[in-house]
Amino acid sequence: MVLRGAYRFSSLAALPGWESVMGFQFENLVLNNLPKLLDALGLGNRSFVSAAAYRNKLMSRGGGCQIDLLLQTSNTAYDVEVKRRREIRGDVVDDVREKVARLPLRRGMSVRTVLVYAGELSPAVPDSDFFDFIIPVPRLFGIDATR
Repeated sequence: MVLRGAYRFSSLAALPGWESVMGFQFENLVLNNLPKLLDALGLGNRSFVSAAAYRNKLMSRGGGCQIDLLLQTSNTAYDVEVKRRREIRGDVVDDVREKVARLPLRRGMSVRTVLVYAGELSPAVPDSDFFDFIIPVPRLFGIDATR
């Protein structure tokens, strides 16, 4: 088909699944810059039991759970949600709230919620007062967004 000229290329963004690919790449960018994220959270000198993506397909509390990055200290779990969209809407609060509810935690552990994002943040997200930390990507990488 390509050789016969039947395939017309318009743009990368028009390719099927492009947004998903870019979302995974953005997630990898954040995960591969963990020291910068820890500094942005004020956790640069803390010891962690675990710092990795968390995925559990079957759980007793109503289904699976996928967390982009779960940071665990001895007594606190940090649920880090990484979003790259044109607009990050208020439904991200409900999504993360559900993930936190499905997370198996030891007795006495607390959960802190983190949103790292690229895109336009809906006012509903900070207004919800759900996230403990909201970090725009320019701040994570020390970029002056006012230029």
